[in-house]
Amino acid sequence: AAALKGLEYIEQHPERVRALRENVSFFCGCLAGQGIRARSETAIIPIHIGDERRAAEASQALLDAGYFLSAIRYPTVGRGRARLRAALMATHTREQLQSAAGAIAAVLRACCEGGVL
Repeated sequence: AAALKGLEYIEQHPERVRALRENVSFFCGCLAGQGIRARSETAIIPIHIGDERRAAEASQALLDAGYFLSAIRYPTVGRGRARLRAALMATHTREQLQSAAGAIAAVLRACCEGGVL
């Protein structure tokens, strides 16, 4: 029943889907502007780190700065394929997305030898 209500909502509010897609594109562009390669067709944006320890350190540093990006590590992904997972919403503002991209870039430069992934 909840899934059906969710689908009904999406059908009744296509502007929310459009806003989310625009946010995904904008955020990926912000990351690219910071030298971070990130692509996604969905609201989940993986930011590849590689090393599990560095991914956990980056995740904690971002949390300390007020941004929650999960560190996805082995065994969820293969060894050496750790990543951060950013989850966007249609309601995020461009300012919030730009700020998050800047914070991510700063943390990756500090934790991950330059953060250019």
